Amino acid sequence: MSGGPQVLRQAVNAMVQSARIALRRSNLEIKDIDWLCPHQANKRIIDGTAKSKYLRMSKKTLITIEEDGNVSGASNIITLDKSIKQGKVKRGDKILITAVGGGYTMGAFVFEY
Repeated sequence: MSGGPQVLRQAVNAMVQSARIALRRSNLEIKDIDWLCPHQANKRIIDGTAKSKYLRMSKKTLITIEEDGNVSGASNIITLDKSIKQGKVKRGDKILITAVGGGYTMGAFVFEY
């Protein structure tokens, strides 16, 4: 793999794929999800994941990259914490967390707050 466009595509595909697996294992569909909380790697990866044909969560995506930058593995939890404190995320909301990391390690999970 070489170059930014390929890395962007691979990262988006990995986050979408892991999200789909998490949903299937949770017996949920994307329509059941209140918020997408993606790894805050960069805005293009976040947007690509949120706007993907499968997820279509642009209006329900939690984003803090502009404020905090990429804080590696802590980005999902920092984003979720800020969103709870701001009152966006409420009790009973179903959250889909998805991430991709070095070596294209990927993972996702769903939980109810």
